[in-house]
Amino acid sequence: MMPTAPTTATTATPTTNPTWEAQATHVLAEVSTFLQSRKQTLTLSMDLTPSKGFGILPDAVKYTLAQVQAFAVDVCEMMQPRKDCSTMPVPSEMGRIALGKFLSVTSTYSGTSKPIAIRVISSFRWSMKRTNRANRLAEKVAAGEHWFADDVRPNVKNADGTWTMATDGPLRSFVSRRKAVNGWVAANHPAKADWHKAADKDTWKSTGLAHVRQGAVDAPTAQATRDAADAARASPAPAPVAAQSSVSAKVSKADLVKQAVALGMAAKAANKMSKARLAVTVAALSNL
Repeated sequence: MMPTAPTTATTATPTTNPTWEAQATHVLAEVSTFLQSRKQTLTLSMDLTPSKGFGILPDAVKYTLAQVQAFAVDVCEMMQPRKDCSTMPVPSEMGRIALGKFLSVTSTYSGTSKPIAIRVISSFRWSMKRTNRANRLAEKVAAGEHWFADDVRPNVKNADGTWTMATDGPLRSFVSRRKAVNGWVAANHPAKADWHKAADKDTWKSTGLAHVRQGAVDAPTAQATRDAADAARASPAPAPVAAQSSVSAKVSKADLVKQAVALGMAAKAANKMSKARLAVTVAALSNL
């Protein structure tokens, strides 16, 4: 029998996905090199459209010289207002080689050196995300689908530059129930902003359902609405007898939806229920 070679156990090394900045820095170097060459096309894994936030793509896309050059002009125009780019010519008047060189210019801040282009694109992406979040919240508020968390108010900036939650004034609006629950936990958990690292975070999130409300500060809590819906599902549907049919016919489903919304239920959720289930839910909410 031939001897077998000894085997050694291997331990899997945990991997982490590279950050947007790490991937974008690599892509930017490729763009800079390309523009300073004679090539006419470039395959990249980044969306070069400003309105898309220069996101990283799962699959590479082939771009023409004109598309890459337009991207470089956009980025250089973001760089131009900076003091360290005050000598930059008008980007739209620069050739491909000059654009490529400016994309590789770096700056050092707090001991960290990185391309200025990465700094301005990161700032642009952050501003874009902040605007998108504000617009989404405004849409939810207009539709009455925003959320509140008990005693959770907007943060205010202190004289020393730190931020703390306001002690009075209107409650903070949240775009979703999950955000509202997280906001309540962050305001009440002993670990504050680091609550998500705590071992009891799931318990606190479950408790938070009893402290968040949709549409109005005096609406039923998410837990109360869930309990009412569970009770409605657990209750048998009314039997279709003549006496009940004649009574239920007097109240349309649209009327029941209006009653449910007035009691704090989301219109979308109410419309999804059958008329019988909705009637039971409305009755349960009325008894809270």
